[in-house]
Amino acid sequence: MEKNMDRGLKITTVNLVKVSIIASIAFIVMYLEFPLVGIFPPFLQVDLSDVVVFIGGVLLGPVYVIIAEFIKNLLHLILKSQTGGIGELSNFIAGVCLIFPAVYIYKRNSLKKLIIGLTVGTLIATVVMSVLNYFVFLPIYGVASENLFENVIYIFAPFNLVRGIIISISIFILDKALSGYYEHLR
Repeated sequence: MEKNMDRGLKITTVNLVKVSIIASIAFIVMYLEFPLVGIFPPFLQVDLSDVVVFIGGVLLGPVYVIIAEFIKNLLHLILKSQTGGIGELSNFIAGVCLIFPAVYIYKRNSLKKLIIGLTVGTLIATVVMSVLNYFVFLPIYGVASENLFENVIYIFAPFNLVRGIIISISIFILDKALSGYYEHLR
């Protein structure tokens, strides 16, 4: 199995075609976004496109997580963006922070490594996005500086934690269903 993860460091034309297909599917899944009504503001939406990127990362290697996230968000920027690229940049960073460590740690070895990888990814994404929301994204959107800390602590950090948990549970369920098919999909 370790040999297959090494392929993730080698970028080939075949793998670029595969990652483009994976990113395109993930982009389509982005359209199925949903708010967590009653818990967070409606502009904070969850989509399960990172689940597709995770599968691609397992099949192709962790480097392809970054490529798939980039393509997915570039397509979103070109075809659907209402945030001038800020939302796509945020989604790219959050996705890479969540999925890259999960794929890197997991390496199709064990259920324990899957849980550890998803937990580490969720925590990294939550911390990184909290810092970026405080110093970059919220100031760009014009949130008053006196409200930044409260917004990050009470809205954005919990949202990213819940988002990571939802995506992790979805990955866990889908990974169990696909576990026998990964070798055939490579």
